[in-house]
Amino acid sequence: MKEQLISILPLMVLAGSALIVLLIITFVRNHLLINLVTMLAYMLAMLSIVKLAGNGFSRLWFFSSSGFRPFILILLLFASFIITLFSYSYLEVHAINKEEYYVLLLTASLGACSLVMSDHFIIFFLSLELLSVSLFILIGYLRLTGFSIEAALKYLIISAASSSFLLLGMAFIFHIQAV
Repeated sequence: MKEQLISILPLMVLAGSALIVLLIITFVRNHLLINLVTMLAYMLAMLSIVKLAGNGFSRLWFFSSSGFRPFILILLLFASFIITLFSYSYLEVHAINKEEYYVLLLTASLGACSLVMSDHFIIFFLSLELLSVSLFILIGYLRLTGFSIEAALKYLIISAASSSFLLLGMAFIFHIQAV
């Protein structure tokens, strides 16, 4: 069981770090500290993928870590690390509540990584929804103009419509397969 849990270690690191960042926000609202914790979380997740590649690839429940998935995960986490690195100075100037941005970024990364590792339609759909909810909140995060709220609302409507069509397609596939 321990060897199988290593296959979802990057997801556990991201989920745990999102909770840790929420706890830090609750007690200490320090933008620099939260930025550093978020960057550390991304580095730990990338190191856990290296550990995952060293142990061989396995499946656990509805997740798989075979093929090119570790490479894609490292690309996603590295891009998130770079975004976190460059976001600090931008948020210092433009944002009012800077700390919540990092929780949203961590949950979006968690959704994207679990989407890559998904091996079942249910996990695929839940990961896609976690990613899309985090992203449309991030789109409307800076309320400097009305355009960000408008874009977030449009993305929410389009996301709801596309999710319903995706579920309909999944239902058709399950019906054809007689599952």
